[in-house]
Amino acid sequence: LKMPPGGKQQSLLRDSQDEPRSRAADRKQAGDEGTNSKTRPEGLRDQKPERAKAEEGRKAQTKDDSSEKVNKPSLRPASASAVRGDLPAPEEEAVIGEWRQVENVVTIIKGRSGLTMFADTTQPPLTLSWLSGGAYEARRTVSGDLVYELQLNKAKDILEVKKGERKLNIFRIAKSKTLVGEWVHCTRKKIPVVEGLSHLEIRGEDRPVLRLLRRKILEWEAQWEMDYGWQPVYCLEHVEGSHRMQLRRPQELQDAYCIPLEFARAGFGQPPWQPLPPPEEEDRPPPGRRGAASAAAPSLDSAGQERRRPSFRGGTSRSSAPPPTVSTGVVGNGPGPCGYGAAAGYGAGSGYGDPTSVACHVSSAGSAPPPPRTSHREQLREFCSINELSDRVVQVLLAVGQEEQRHVMGLDSGRNTYYLTGTVRDPNAVVMSRLRRLEKEPLSGGRSGSRPPVRDRSDSPGRRSRSP
Repeated sequence: LKMPPGGKQQSLLRDSQDEPRSRAADRKQAGDEGTNSKTRPEGLRDQKPERAKAEEGRKAQTKDDSSEKVNKPSLRPASASAVRGDLPAPEEEAVIGEWRQVENVVTIIKGRSGLTMFADTTQPPLTLSWLSGGAYEARRTVSGDLVYELQLNKAKDILEVKKGERKLNIFRIAKSKTLVGEWVHCTRKKIPVVEGLSHLEIRGEDRPVLRLLRRKILEWEAQWEMDYGWQPVYCLEHVEGSHRMQLRRPQELQDAYCIPLEFARAGFGQPPWQPLPPPEEEDRPPPGRRGAASAAAPSLDSAGQERRRPSFRGGTSRSSAPPPTVSTGVVGNGPGPCGYGAAAGYGAGSGYGDPTSVACHVSSAGSAPPPPRTSHREQLREFCSINELSDRVVQVLLAVGQEEQRHVMGLDSGRNTYYLTGTVRDPNAVVMSRLRRLEKEPLSGGRSGSRPPVRDRSDSPGRRSRSP
């Protein structure tokens, strides 16, 4: 290669210019070492600074690691899951969970025979089979007929359900975390809700295990495994994050049901108030005196004071008969299913477990009141039962007098002639509206159901102007 003209001379000139600089740097370094050796103690004159030692050690270690990196095998695990022994979930199980369709909830779990889809708890479940990717098929368990075709998106939060030419999307929702725990009723009955393998369960001592399937956003169904399949026995209502839970019988059962029971979380406040006691046996009036006027007139004692009936809260019963000893459960006809929710003192003949009891009978008529009875307590119990009034509304209704209660129920032939039988959308709202109207326009002191006093027109300005 030919060097360009002047290249050698330039390199020599550069070397001659760098030589004085290097000599000056050497003299300065030597001077610094001499100064440090004079000021440093005798025991430390031969030792190098700690920072320089650390730097040399680091370089030596890096050199050793680089030389052994080729021959020395790596001892670090491939991932943290390898240490714990966790295995990634199979691809076909990505569809397991709870999916929302407006208010209804579709539940997909993994059972003994594989994936199972609960589109409607009142119908037999469907068997889910994985095809490939996010594609699934839902077939009937017995016949094997194809019912739905499902497709899971890449984000695994939307499930497309197809039946023929119709399609709809259902969306994944989070499982409830606050329903798990121990729930206590005022009768000291407890309902423990625990997490199972694929769903929530109710487990009690010496009681069968009930599985909980979510039907709606705020509603779960407790099912009992029988010889012929799973039988629904309870419905639980719970708002996420609250410390209250309601227990009742499913409406699909073809039998009567009573007022829902309210439970409180163990350790958070007192249990809810106790439900209404059994109806009392009252003496019937003679047939000759059973008239509208005598029934409407209040009963007076010897002193002329109005005789007040015993209160619902701890009132003494005039019946000397002891309460029934057979516990049949407050929440349904016959014995309490699986032993959950049964309370002492509410048995056959108490109005809460007897199928022939009118207190548990649901009338199909909307405007016709129940047949005439001699006990106002029994009528009130039936009214609260068939309308499924909440505990708060029942408490407010019990706080008013008997005349106001009959006025709210529509039995005093007043404004509210429409007797509620649970056919309206929200009976609680109707009852509270009637109670608020009573606060603004109280009933007169006369007979129950009398209208508010009419304004006297003689005090009007027009009347006064005509007077001489």
